[in-house]
Amino acid sequence: MGGVSAGAAAAVRPTSLDDDRQGVTDPHADTADATDGESGDSDSAARDATDAPSEPESPPESDAAAVGGVGDGDAIDPETVMSRLIEIDALAEDEETVGLTESFREALDARIGSLRDEDDKSLAERAAAISGEGVTGYAHDGRIMLAGAPGVWLPRAIALAEVAAASELRERGVGDALSREAARPIRMLLDTCPVCDGPIAETTLGQCLDDPNGDPDLSVRACTDCDAILFGDQR
Repeated sequence: MGGVSAGAAAAVRPTSLDDDRQGVTDPHADTADATDGESGDSDSAARDATDAPSEPESPPESDAAAVGGVGDGDAIDPETVMSRLIEIDALAEDEETVGLTESFREALDARIGSLRDEDDKSLAERAAAISGEGVTGYAHDGRIMLAGAPGVWLPRAIALAEVAAASELRERGVGDALSREAARPIRMLLDTCPVCDGPIAETTLGQCLDDPNGDPDLSVRACTDCDAILFGDQR
């Protein structure tokens, strides 16, 4: 079982599919919500980029600056997230490391594969629906925007990974908020690229992107075939 140290997994700030915008999630939700992830509304209006506000927030210059995703605001304790994932057999601990179980990895790979054929507009709709009530998704230039102040921009690779992860967890009875919170640490544990199915490896930002605004020595997990970045200190 490939994986990372249990401490590193627990320290990951979940996630990207939440946001701290009003109407998306309540960071002061009651204790029951934090314990089993809160069952939130999953309905959300989503429109194409052509229907976006006349002056939408500008996208980042590169994927290296596209921080955020579907779960940036529920603030559930990382240990609670990890314990729940172990309970439903999504994660397994192996001495000092933690990784996805084979059964969960296979289910997640299958779900990502089914999403891979969808266009950006459809993916934006799914990401917005998972993010919670009042979130609107837009497709723009190969990225997904979850409308808000500030808006959250997702590279396609991250959107595919986190939408698939949160959806699979909901299918297994995990509450909405905890599903969103868990999407980012699950993304950290992927070993194949959501975009092209190529291998994921530890590398540096400079090996993936020619980005004058980024730190070329930043450690990232990225696809060795298409250079899609799945995880790094900024993600």
